[in-house]
Amino acid sequence: LITAPNATLMNFPDRDGVGYLIFGHGTPFSDLDLSNLSSNDGVELVGPVGGWTGITISSTDINGDGYSDIVVGSPLGWGSGKGVTYVVLGHTGAPASFGTPDGFGHSSIDLSSLSGSDGFKITGVAGEYSGQAVSGAGDVNGDGVGDLIVGAPYANGMDGTSYVVFGHTGAFTDVDLSTLTGSQGFAIHGSGGN
Repeated sequence: LITAPNATLMNFPDRDGVGYLIFGHGTPFSDLDLSNLSSNDGVELVGPVGGWTGITISSTDINGDGYSDIVVGSPLGWGSGKGVTYVVLGHTGAPASFGTPDGFGHSSIDLSSLSGSDGFKITGVAGEYSGQAVSGAGDVNGDGVGDLIVGAPYANGMDGTSYVVFGHTGAFTDVDLSTLTGSQGFAIHGSGGN
């Protein structure tokens, strides 16, 4: 996983920030040129206009299927300072099965078009800029499935809030942190600038 939050892509000139998923393989690696990344070597993870996508990237197995899922923060995405975090679900298949080919041997995933079967988004609360920090959190609730944590540094009177989002088996839908329920996760509020 490689982050480039200030990048502008040729295929998406109106977007700011990108993440890269580089595929592992059993042969020696040669140098990679991210501006010309082959769909056999990896995929671009492209977020919203001005989103600062890829400021932070992590992984966890949030759906318990044995494949790593990619978590991408975009703290300036989704308007009103909400921020958004995208989760791209991992799966089996040839490298070219990840993303949409552009006809020139490159592939990208438009994070704003994740549909539940391939991933989902976690939308923040206005003014909190969630997604500035994201990480796999281990199995916080002890159900055998990985969970994740999303940082919102401007929440709670600038003391910050971290949101734990529970993983589970089965299908996912988008998560709205402003209406997060106890079955979806919980918030950890900062205190006094700590």
